[in-house]
Amino acid sequence: AVKALQQRWQEEAHAVVLDRRLEQKLWDAFRQPIDEAFARKSTVREQAQAALTPIDKAVVEASKAVESAVAIGDVSAIRAAMQNLEKVSRGELPAAEPSPAPEAAQSETTEPPAPKAAPRPVVAVRGDDRPGQKRTELPSQTGRGRDGKPGAKGAIGGKAGGKFGDKAGGWRDREDTAPRGPRLGEAAFRAQRFAIENAQDALRRLAAQAHGEVLTQLLHAWEKRDPEQMPTAQAIGSKLNPVQRTQWTQALSASPSADATQALLRMEVAAELPTPAAHMDARRALQLQLLTRRNDPTPQMTWAADAAQVFSSAYDEANGRRLQSALKVLLKR
Repeated sequence: AVKALQQRWQEEAHAVVLDRRLEQKLWDAFRQPIDEAFARKSTVREQAQAALTPIDKAVVEASKAVESAVAIGDVSAIRAAMQNLEKVSRGELPAAEPSPAPEAAQSETTEPPAPKAAPRPVVAVRGDDRPGQKRTELPSQTGRGRDGKPGAKGAIGGKAGGKFGDKAGGWRDREDTAPRGPRLGEAAFRAQRFAIENAQDALRRLAAQAHGEVLTQLLHAWEKRDPEQMPTAQAIGSKLNPVQRTQWTQALSASPSADATQALLRMEVAAELPTPAAHMDARRALQLQLLTRRNDPTPQMTWAADAAQVFSSAYDEANGRRLQSALKVLLKR
């Protein structure tokens, strides 16, 4: 309607001879209410887009909960808040508590409705035998060729049949994909992404901090030769089994007697770390020995036993730094 009105204005302006400046002034006066109407409409649309839906509000609140957990620095709280944010972003809002009905006694006596019976599978389909009608195919024939064998050439839905792009698991087969959550507004989407990124960074930072504390406790236990200061198996991680941890504890309980040079070299080879210049000749000799004894266990397989041998030796600050660097890599793999 507005476009037709503008075209009519142009036709009337061409029919009447007017001065150019007067015509421009009349045109501006004609367009002013139209521009104001469009501006009001745009303002209303922007306000509607800026208004948060209930799901957007829930996502924003869950993102704030994640930020609060990150500020606290508790790993379990951060993971729980991230799981809650993921559920809320998928539309799994907590159900509201039902209000008490006045006729509660009567509802208790009523029997629940009987569940609907599952639809029976289609076994046979009656075809249309009228002249000129296409023959109806049975559902069980899908994926079979002309001779009835599955996967034959020309099979419907088979490996060689179908159009280009109709591959199994391709972009056309979307029945097995997980259902997507509701579409979020821009503010909720940005809050969710920012909260998840901060939470992931915090988890990585806390994991590195906890790993460093475990290594510090190990070195302190080695220095004091106190098995009670050995970190727990859960703190060390899954890379060290209980038997290997027991070997470490027994090595700390005994008096220092072994030499840690060979064990540290094997651990550095297993962790693929550089060796100090003073021990480069010994490392080259070890690598040549490993090449000649291919049937022996590799350093990647015996690094826990090598660490136990290091703990059996006397504490040395330089060896402690080398051990810490090697365990920092090996306990994370």
